[in-house]
Amino acid sequence: MSDDQSVLFVEDEDLIRELTASELEEAGYGVVVVESGDDALEALDGNADPFCVLVTDINLADGTDGWDVGRRAHRNILLMQDCGIARFARHNRLSH
Repeated sequence: MSDDQSVLFVEDEDLIRELTASELEEAGYGVVVVESGDDALEALDGNADPFCVLVTDINLADGTDGWDVGRRAHRNILLMQDCGIARFARHNRLSH
């Protein structure tokens, strides 16, 4: 991976955030880690260099969600969303 590939990672669960950020860094990505949807939107708006990937939890504790963050992201970004609740994820996959 080249040094110019950066990931915005949005996760409100401490353990998941720490483990995933570590794995992404080991894979060669520069990682910006935030805990809330509001922080993610600030990072998207305030980052001079665009992120190549947005990885976001769907259900965030601050009341925002990964769907909203994804819609606000740059059009040329790869979006990956995760959800700890399998039933919710299956429902949304089938209804879109």
